[in-house]
Parts: sequence; structure tokens; C-alpha cells
Amino acid sequence: MLNKGLSNVVATIIIILVFLTVFIPFLYTYFDVQQLGNEYQLMGENGLYYKNIETTDLETGKIQVSYYVFPQEGNTYLAEITFTMDSQIVLGQLNYLEIAGIYNYTGSQWQLISYINGKLVNYPLQLPIGYASTLTFYEASPSPVVIQTYYGNLLFLTPNSTGY
Repeated sequence: MLNKGLSNVVATIIIILVFLTVFIPFLYTYFDVQQLGNEYQLMGENGLYYKNIETTDLETGKIQVSYYVFPQEGNTYLAEITFTMDSQIVLGQLNYLEIAGIYNYTGSQWQLISYINGKLVNYPLQLPIGYASTLTFYEASPSPVVIQTYYGNLLFLTPNSTGY
């Protein structure tokens, strides 16, 4: 009889150990996943916040974009895109404009511009907007340009225009 009572205690201890070895990792994983979800939500809200700032700055003219095309020898054109900050603003909320891609229209499709300022481009580009930043590239004919920002804004520019 003495052994029977001891086997119940051993069985109970084994059940408790098995329960704890399953339950503790489950709780750890559950709370870790919840925390990651909160972090991802904050990251998304932060990105939306900066997208709204960028959109407002572009729409109100705090950040001005101009696109000019100049004829060159040999049927090529030098294109120049300039980003400037409104001189009346002492300190803006954005220090730079991050560009995910610049595309020009070739007549049948939109093509990513891979050479800017004479160098191969690795997107995204970070352009300081505290002063004028100019990007130059060559194209076969004057064509519209679309600039995609890191936050998803699209700027459509026609040759020899200011604004978007």
C-alpha cells in the first residue's frame, strides 16, 4: 500500500512537469507575438505619419519639385530634376526626401532611370531638402517622369514644369 500512494505523487509531479514544459513556452510565445504585433502596428502608424507629412509638404509647396529638359548634341536631352525647400520655412519636419524610384516614359513603357548624375543609382535615394538638390540624367526625347517616394507618393512631372 505504501508504494501505491507514492506512485500517485510521482504521477502528479510528472503531470505538473509536462504541463509546465508546455505551458511556459506557450505563454512566452503568446506574449512575444503580441509584442511583435504592437511593434509592427507602431511601425505602420509611423510610416503613415511620415507619408502624411510628405504629402502635405508637397501639396502646400514646402517642398518644390521642378523638371526641365535641355537639348544636347546628337539627339539627346539633359533632364534636370530639382528639389527645393521653401525659403520661408526655417525648420521642416522632414530633413530629407527618400526616393524609391524615378521612371521616365519611353513611348511604350515606364522605365526606371538607372544613371543619375553620371553614376549608377542604388535606390532608395536620400535627398537632403534643406537646400536645392538636383538630379541630372540623359534621355532620348523629352518625356514625362514619375517619381515614387519611399512613403508611396507618386509625383508626375511633365518636361519644363514646376510642381506635380
